[in-house]
Amino acid sequence: MGSSFWMVFAGLCVLHMFTEGTEKVCLGTDKQLTSIGDPNHHYNLLKNLYTNCTYVDGNLELVAIEGTGRDLSFVKDIREVTGYVLIALSDISYIPLKNLRIIRGKNLYHGSALSVKFNYNKNIPTLGLRELRFNSLTEILKGNVTFFNNPQLCYENTIDWKGDILANGYYVISDTKDKARICEPCPASCNGNCWGSREEDCQSFTRRRGLGPGYCSEQCDYRCKGPNPQDCCHKQCAVGCIGPLATDCLACLHYNNSGKCEEHCPPPFFYDTDLFQTVTNPDAKYTYGSLCVDECPSHLLQEEENCVKTCRKGNTDNGQRVCEKCVGACPKKCTGFQKYQFAGYMTINEAILRNFTNCTIIEGSLVITKQAFEGDLWAGFGPMSPSELSVFSTVEEITGYLQIEGQHEDFTDLSMFRNLKIIQGRELYNQYSLVIYQTSLESLGLTSLQQVNNGKVNIQKNRDLCYNVEDVVWNRILKNPAEQERQINRNKKKTKCVVEGRTCSDQCNSDGCWGFEASQCIKCANCEATTHYSDNRNTDNSQQVSEKCVGACPKKCAGFQKNQFAGYMTINEAILRNFTNCTIIEGSLVITKQAFEGDLWAGFGPMSPSELSVFSTVEEITGYLQIEGQHKDFTDLSMFRNLKIIQGRELYNQYSLVIYQTSLESLGLTSLQQVNNGKVNIRKNRDLCYNVDDAVWNRILKNPAEQERQINRNKKKTKCVAEGRTCSDQCDSDGCWGFEASQCIKCANFELDGTCVESCEATTHYSDNKQCRPCDPQCDGMCNGPGSDNCTRCLNVKDGPFCKERCPPMKYPDRNNQCQLCHESCVAPDSR
Repeated sequence: MGSSFWMVFAGLCVLHMFTEGTEKVCLGTDKQLTSIGDPNHHYNLLKNLYTNCTYVDGNLELVAIEGTGRDLSFVKDIREVTGYVLIALSDISYIPLKNLRIIRGKNLYHGSALSVKFNYNKNIPTLGLRELRFNSLTEILKGNVTFFNNPQLCYENTIDWKGDILANGYYVISDTKDKARICEPCPASCNGNCWGSREEDCQSFTRRRGLGPGYCSEQCDYRCKGPNPQDCCHKQCAVGCIGPLATDCLACLHYNNSGKCEEHCPPPFFYDTDLFQTVTNPDAKYTYGSLCVDECPSHLLQEEENCVKTCRKGNTDNGQRVCEKCVGACPKKCTGFQKYQFAGYMTINEAILRNFTNCTIIEGSLVITKQAFEGDLWAGFGPMSPSELSVFSTVEEITGYLQIEGQHEDFTDLSMFRNLKIIQGRELYNQYSLVIYQTSLESLGLTSLQQVNNGKVNIQKNRDLCYNVEDVVWNRILKNPAEQERQINRNKKKTKCVVEGRTCSDQCNSDGCWGFEASQCIKCANCEATTHYSDNRNTDNSQQVSEKCVGACPKKCAGFQKNQFAGYMTINEAILRNFTNCTIIEGSLVITKQAFEGDLWAGFGPMSPSELSVFSTVEEITGYLQIEGQHKDFTDLSMFRNLKIIQGRELYNQYSLVIYQTSLESLGLTSLQQVNNGKVNIRKNRDLCYNVDDAVWNRILKNPAEQERQINRNKKKTKCVAEGRTCSDQCDSDGCWGFEASQCIKCANFELDGTCVESCEATTHYSDNKQCRPCDPQCDGMCNGPGSDNCTRCLNVKDGPFCKERCPPMKYPDRNNQCQLCHESCVAPDSR
C-alpha cells in the first residue's frame, strides 16, 4: 500500500483554540432545509457567517446554494463542527470543506451527523454535487451518515466509514438509485478509498487495526500516525496526531485546553495532599463545548465551571451572566422556538399562545410572522388579533432572538414587549438577534430594552415606522456595537414623520424615543434626578421640580445625610412634604419618638403615624432605615409596604435596618426583597408578633454569613400564639409580615390577586403553579386553563376549540353559536 494512506502530517498544524489569532468560533444554525430570501441573499448570509471560521458551535447547514459560479471558499477553514453537517438542495459541484476534521454530532439531523441529500438541478440534469472532497475528515463521534438522491455524486461509497470515521454502533445509510453519470475508479494510489478523482483525494486512515501500512498497531489506544507502536497517538487525541503527546493531537476527543487535549477542563478547586485542604485552582477554566476557556462567551451563562445556554432548575441569571440559586420563587421560564419545540409551527399562533402565560424568561426565541394574523389552515390554526399578543407583557428576557414580521391594522407597536429588558442572542436568525421587518408598526414601544448581548439588529422596510432611537442609544444597548452590525433603514422617511407630527414628545431629550408618549422617552429633557428639600422655616429656598417626563424618571428625594435636614434628628411634620411621591430615598430615613411627641426646641410639633403614609411610594433607600418610638396608632410599617431594597451604603453603627423599642405589632414590609449591606436589628419591640423565618432573611440579605441579624427580645412566641396573633393558616412555613392572608411570604395553597386563598374561584379562575389565573375574556365564566380554548362555555361564539368575539371570514355562527364554514359558493364581504 502506498504512503497516501497516511495523513500528510507535515502540512497540518495542531489546533490551538483561543490561543492563536487565526482561530475563530462561529455560531451554527438550526434551520434544516429552510433558506432565507432569494439565492443571492441566502448565499451572502452564509458567506458572512462562515468566512475565516474554524470552529462551528452548532450545525453547519449548507442548503439551497444555487449557481455553478458560486465561490464557496469561505468554508475552507472550518475544522470542527459540534453539531451536524447538512448539505442539501444545492447544485454546486464541489463544497471545499477540505480542512473539516471532526464532526461531534452533539445535535443530529434525523439521527445523522452528516446528511447529504437532494443535491441536483431538476432543470439541468448534469448539474449537482459531484464529489465530497472532505480529505481531512477522519472522525464522527456520534451519529450516522446519510446519502439520498444525489444523482451526480461519486466516490462516497468508496470511503471506509465504519472502519475509520464512524463511532461504534453507527452506520452509513444510502439510497440505491442509479447514478446519472459513470463514476470512474479511485486513483490507483488510493487503493480503492477516495473522496474524489484527484491523486490528493485518497482517504487517510488513523484508526484501523491490522498489520502493515494503512493500519494502526494493536498497542495503540485509539488513533495513530503510522503502523508502528511509536506512532500511536495520545489517548485523548481524535482524528490523528503528529506525535505521542496530548499537545500533538489534530483534534481532541474530549476537551481542548489551550492546545492540550484533556479528559476534563481544569476544575475551580483541587485537593492539596500536603495541606489536606481543598484549594483554589489558579489554572481553572470553564467548559465551552469541547473547549476550555478563561471566560464564557458573552452570549452564554456561567454555571459553576460550565458555559450554558440556560440555568438548571432552581437557578437563575443574576444579571451578570452567572447562574445563582433563586431568591424565593424562580422567575417563570417558558420554552420558545427552538429545536423540537412547537414542531410544524413557524410562528406564534393562537394554538400555542397559552404556553406563554405569565412567563418572565423565554428560553429560546420568539417568532411572529404574517401567518399569526392571517391564520394557516394547513398548519391547523386560525387568525389571531394583535391584542392577544399581550400575553407577552410579562416577558423580561429572551435567550435567543426576537423576529417580528407581518402586518395588521391593529398591529402598530410592540407594547406587548414593554417589559422586555434583555435579548441574549444565544441562538441567532441568520446572525440576527432582533429582526423587525416589513411590519405595520408605527412605533417600537420597547421601553424597557437595555441589552442585546449578541447578534445583529435588522429593522427595515417598515413603511409606517417613525419615532427615532438614536445611534448613541443603540451603542449603549448593544454589548459590542463595533461587532453587532445594525441595519436600521428603509423605514418611513423622517421628513414625512415630521410633517405628520409623528415625532418624539418635546419632553424627550436628543436620544429619541420608543413612541409618541412622554413616558416613552429614552431620557427626559426636563426631569431632574434629585429633588431638593424645603421646609416651612425657609420658604424662600423652596425649589420647584419638573416632573413632565412622567414614568421615565423615578423621583429621587434626599434623605438624612450629611448637611441635609440640619438640626433635625427625625422625620417630622416640618419636612414631611419633601417626600411626596418619592420612589428612591438617597440617604437614610430616621423615625424616632420625637416624631410623634414633637420637639419645641427643634421647632416642630407632634405628628400622627397616619401622616407617614407619604412613604407608601418609596421602593428603595440607599442608606439605612431606623425606626424607634411608640404611639398607640403606630402598630405596623405598612407605610413602607412598597419598599423593595435597602442598599446600606450608609450605616447606623453597622446596621442598615433598625427597628428598636417600638409599639409595632407586625412589620408589614411585604415587598422587601434585598438588604444589600449592613446588619439587621429588630429588638425590644414588646408587642411584635408574626414571625419571618430565618430562611427568608437568608434570601433577603445579600451576604447572610456576614450580615448579622439580631432579632430577639420581642414578644414571646407563646404569648403571640395564646393571643391568636399568628400568621394566617393560608401562609406556608416561611412566615408572614402580618396577620392578613395578603401578608404571607408564600402561600400554603393558592394565590389570588396577591392574597393567599384555600382554592381558586372556580367560576372565574383556574390554577397554574399555585397561582389563580383569570379565565380568558372570551369565556363565559368557568375555564380549565389559559387561553380561549379552555373555556367551559363561550361568551360569544366558538370556532373549533377557541372562543372568539365573532366568527372569522367565511364562517357563520349556527344556533349553538358554533362557527361553521360558509357554502363554497359564498364570497367574503371584502371580495365582492
